[in-house]
Amino acid sequence: MTAWVSAMTDEKEFEIFAALHEESGSPWVWLALDGYRSRDIIQIRCPNSEQSISSEVRIIDANFISHYNGEGRRHILEGAEPLVISEWYRKRLDICAPGNRVVLRVKKLSDWWGELTLYWHHPDRTVRLAVHLAILSVSLGLISLLIAIVR
Repeated sequence: MTAWVSAMTDEKEFEIFAALHEESGSPWVWLALDGYRSRDIIQIRCPNSEQSISSEVRIIDANFISHYNGEGRRHILEGAEPLVISEWYRKRLDICAPGNRVVLRVKKLSDWWGELTLYWHHPDRTVRLAVHLAILSVSLGLISLLIAIVR
């Protein structure tokens, strides 16, 4: 699998923040790491549990912080390494609750493998079902082709 993963890997301690309600089913997380562009596909791995997810990355900037730091929410402070992540992804990574500081390994994925794993881990059940059916369809098509060639 290393052929599909870029050499860029960051292991850092992140402060976990809950995703905004309107983004709770979105396939992205918000980070403030150098070297990543918005919509890059990344893998986040928890070194302690070895659980991982694939997600799009969105870049935290001053505009996002101003929007996020609204009334009734814990504020993202200057100098922190924030990770704004939905409950779906937190559960997949075994991260208990927002407010914790967690060491995570972030790796940029590339090409079709990154796309496939992104949709495989997507928070929307219909997207995951579509990927599973697509893989099954391609597999059955290849088996049918193999049977036709052997005959």
